[in-house]
Amino acid sequence: MQELPFSIQDFSNIRKFNYLYVDKTKYAHDLVIQQGQSFFLSRPRRFGKSVFVSTLKEILLGKKELFEGLWIAKSTYTWPVYGVIHLDFSRLDHTNATTIKESLCACLVQIAKHYEISDTLSLVSPNSALETLVNALFDRFKKVAILIDEYDHAILSNLHKPQLKEVLETVQSFFAAVKSLGGPIHFLFLTGVSSFAKAGVFSGLSHPKDLSRLPEYACVCGYTEEDITTYFTPYIEKLAKKKNTPVTELRAELKKNYNGYHFTENSPAVYNPFSLTKALDTGEFENYWFDSGTPSFLIELLKKEYEKNNLNIFQMEEFKISKMEPKYFDANAIPIPAILLQTGYLTIKDFVDGKYTLGFPNLEVQAAMQLHMLGILLNLNLNELSNFSTDLIGALTKEDVLTIESLFNTLCSHIPSTLHISREEFYHALLITTFQACGVKTLAEHATADGFIDLVLELPKLYYIVEVKFNESTEKALKQIDQKEYYQPFIHSGKKIRLLGINFHRTTQKEMGKEAHFTVTVESRLYNADSE
Repeated sequence: MQELPFSIQDFSNIRKFNYLYVDKTKYAHDLVIQQGQSFFLSRPRRFGKSVFVSTLKEILLGKKELFEGLWIAKSTYTWPVYGVIHLDFSRLDHTNATTIKESLCACLVQIAKHYEISDTLSLVSPNSALETLVNALFDRFKKVAILIDEYDHAILSNLHKPQLKEVLETVQSFFAAVKSLGGPIHFLFLTGVSSFAKAGVFSGLSHPKDLSRLPEYACVCGYTEEDITTYFTPYIEKLAKKKNTPVTELRAELKKNYNGYHFTENSPAVYNPFSLTKALDTGEFENYWFDSGTPSFLIELLKKEYEKNNLNIFQMEEFKISKMEPKYFDANAIPIPAILLQTGYLTIKDFVDGKYTLGFPNLEVQAAMQLHMLGILLNLNLNELSNFSTDLIGALTKEDVLTIESLFNTLCSHIPSTLHISREEFYHALLITTFQACGVKTLAEHATADGFIDLVLELPKLYYIVEVKFNESTEKALKQIDQKEYYQPFIHSGKKIRLLGINFHRTTQKEMGKEAHFTVTVESRLYNADSE
């Protein structure tokens, strides 16, 4: 079997060293045959954007020999050779506008050296260096292509810094220079996480065609179920044999953890390619995407929203946004739902009346996002959160109610008193965030014949039916579960059922005569069918 290329982004190396390649060349072909066009593609990090850009590069360089056996090699494509300028903005020194300019100049000089262009390029003005390089390449090839990967990296890295304005102006100026070159540029392709149209970044380009939400490009990055069957069956069968697990069960586990991304309405779900290949390579279903790094700008945005007592950030699966919202927003006022969609922490679940309903694509992303939210809420580092998560899962599995109560009291003690909100929904959201961050399958507001269950926790051998109260009592919580028979949908599941009442109690300074006091009490009992 071919090796899995989970850390290789260069198409040429994937093919030369015989790594597995999922054929996306029809998408590339359909783009490169459109002469004089400019395109933009938004996808989350670690989702195959760079491999696709590298694929375009080798096609435009006319490297037909690399594509033997792939779709494009069997097509009528004639393989014209372009002069190609390939820039990866994630590799630039984005400290400030000056370092960005110097880095861009250095990249353009390296491309000129590769082509053995004797013209002297500016080392301080990327706009001037670009003009010199484009003209030289046009004189030689009569066709020039520009590929820019992660165009927004410098902007996102400086979102909350004083130099944001000058960084935006630098990037905008560079794209204006691209547009001013006009005729020599026969193909332009950009990728990024976001679309900062209102910031004027694309104004110089007259807005390239946005492929991000077009149905025909919904699967240009990521892997479909058909791809899994076609390319990954031998790897899945090998892992299933190693784990002594049926192939169907293993595929279901992969799907639950790494599938579920939708980039437009009614589009097929796709897998995160990085996480899928890592899981098949290691044989473990871990949180690979989260471990590979989360954008710091996103965490800062969420912190600011929490400091404004915006509880909506703890109820992300209730977000709804207009169809236009992900396309156009300002770097100085980024809407949380739109950026969560574009960064891949949320995906499209439904489209009704001109609005997208968003939700977590899979368990991997849900756990990653909720772990970040818990860290923001409690001001704890990831190591502390990991320890808490392990302890809570252990207590839930062992049905150790006293430890569960102790852990929730510890958890709430980390929340500054000024940030405790005297509403039941705050603590309801806190519990959802906590359980999901620990990787526990959690259903919120689960509908029954006689109302809505606050929370249902599903463990391998056990269900918890949870009712949450604020400044009331655990007895009242358990009584409500009994009276409304919330356990009924689960009594034939073959699993034990445990009823769990949780009460968050906060006494005010006036009541205590001193500092406010906060406690969590937990009471539980097993559902016993014989007592009914």
